[in-house]
Amino acid sequence: MKANKAAERKKKKNTGWNRFYLFRLFARFFIACYFFGIYLTNRELLDISGFPKWAGLYVLSGIILIDFILRFIPLKNHPIGMKKHLKHEFLPSQAYKNDPTLTVEDYKEIKKMDRQLLKGCLFYFGITAVFYVLYFLKIFGVPEMLLVMLAYWVGDMICVNLFCPYKLIMKNRCCTNCRIYNWDAFFLFFPLAVVPGLLTWVLLLVAIAYTFLWELSFRMHPERFLEWTLDEYLDFIIDILERLRPDLYIERIAGEVPPRFVEKTRWGLIRNFQILHLLDDRLEVRDTRQGVLWVPPVFN
Repeated sequence: MKANKAAERKKKKNTGWNRFYLFRLFARFFIACYFFGIYLTNRELLDISGFPKWAGLYVLSGIILIDFILRFIPLKNHPIGMKKHLKHEFLPSQAYKNDPTLTVEDYKEIKKMDRQLLKGCLFYFGITAVFYVLYFLKIFGVPEMLLVMLAYWVGDMICVNLFCPYKLIMKNRCCTNCRIYNWDAFFLFFPLAVVPGLLTWVLLLVAIAYTFLWELSFRMHPERFLEWTLDEYLDFIIDILERLRPDLYIERIAGEVPPRFVEKTRWGLIRNFQILHLLDDRLEVRDTRQGVLWVPPVFN
């Protein structure tokens, strides 16, 4: 009964977080629509270069800036993908605790993640280069580049809630293990890098600092970004099973995604039922079972 209640609380928490992201999507969409309406009626107001005269640009910049400044000190409910570079969010496997030296397979995985970064950047800069060309040909002006930034701002939430083209290009399963998760700040403000001005420089500097910390952490502590191997995961599951009540029924220990979303993952293209068989085999090797370390609660 307590397990069911815990599952319900977790489900409500996840649902609430998903609703929050949907709210952010619609809020960004309506803000972008409002600015597009301003563009159609008086585009000069969207001139963000120098010291902008319209207060709306300061309000917009403040909203975005606060959002990204909070990421330097992420809250408890922020997604784990955003916080995985932080020391206190790192959950080492038992194998890593025993020997923190990275293996050959770990270094191969790091190189693969760098290739994912390259693919993601090529995709992004390829698209953004089109707008740069239009700007330098004077087909686009400062207001149009601001609209491009707003389109990216909305697109960021579309990637989270609906569809992410980077997932297809980089072949990662989800946002949590995305190599460029915290590159979104730099990607968002880069269209404004060609626009000299107080707001653009402040936004871009914050984005560069945030992305630099992410990359510095990846180079200094790549273990925080690595997924567990299948053996490490199975040992972790067994450690939990040993402490669970023997009569509890475990519904699922792993999930599956379509093969097109996975490219040479650390686990390979393994099916869920195969993981269950491997778990049974590992339980036999470790000569253990569910509940062997369970201690009945004592009520006074």
